[in-house]
Amino acid sequence: MTLNIHFTCHKFAIAISDRMVTANRAKFDTQSNKTIVTVVEDAAVTISYTGTAYIGVLPTDVWLARLIMADADRYLKVNAITYQYKFLPRLLRNLMSRIVVGLKNEITTNFQFRKEYLEIGISGHSIERLYINPYQVIIQKQARSSCMQFSKGHQATKYEEMPFYVWVSGGWPYAKPKIHSEMMSALRSVDMYRDPDAQSKVTDILYAALQKYAENEPTISTDCMLVIHDVSAMKSKIEFKSLSEYVQNDIGSILCQIIEIRYSPWILGGKTVLPPLEISANMNLTLGGYPILLKGAAETIGKSKVFFIGPQSRPKRM
Repeated sequence: MTLNIHFTCHKFAIAISDRMVTANRAKFDTQSNKTIVTVVEDAAVTISYTGTAYIGVLPTDVWLARLIMADADRYLKVNAITYQYKFLPRLLRNLMSRIVVGLKNEITTNFQFRKEYLEIGISGHSIERLYINPYQVIIQKQARSSCMQFSKGHQATKYEEMPFYVWVSGGWPYAKPKIHSEMMSALRSVDMYRDPDAQSKVTDILYAALQKYAENEPTISTDCMLVIHDVSAMKSKIEFKSLSEYVQNDIGSILCQIIEIRYSPWILGGKTVLPPLEISANMNLTLGGYPILLKGAAETIGKSKVFFIGPQSRPKRM
């Protein structure tokens, strides 16, 4: 089962999720996208999920993207940034309404979906009356149930003026409590508001926790998508982190070289649509005036620079 770890405080929000889909506890899709980055007028959030990998005939990330923007799936074969002037939500409450209404409709009309488990986490920052607040909402639909449960992530401090929130998906804190306890202790040791290196320290703690969860656990991959919303600088960064080498061979015969690539998630907002892609170099995006850095891999071959962009390949549903 997918592992998502979301951390949110007043200065930044970090989301990390592995990308493996399993079938009968065996690898099925190692490139599955579990992340959607969305920017609206009053918020920047990361949406992640765990549970059923498909809803109907659609992968769950595509199904979620279609809730946010009705015709999102038609951009999957477009290897470029698309500017869309309709269908995207304007405010965070519109975004949440589309997700909740879509879940209700699916529960009502899809008998198979009522049997499945689905957990969706939305975290980042919202702007209300000129104040920037941490935002984290968890939506759970239990297996063999028609009910949805709404909650916040675990509030790590009870009495502190500005606490931080942590969500670990799929019941993993209860399955491996020692790892969760060590992660929370490490997070509490970081001064989130005075330490200039707090963001990098928290990122390292979350990634180390994911690696520990993945040890001897065939349903979790160490390859993950990392999204950082830095509210103090009003910008975001998206990075694919991997312990293995991912290469793109499709154009190797043309260039007589192997090009290393990285994966990107869905990016929606500010009249911009970017479907999950394979990229070889950094990309700088601006969503409604909000900058996002999409980290690539090494982009040089000899003395020349190479930029590759292409669709992500996904296996057919079993």
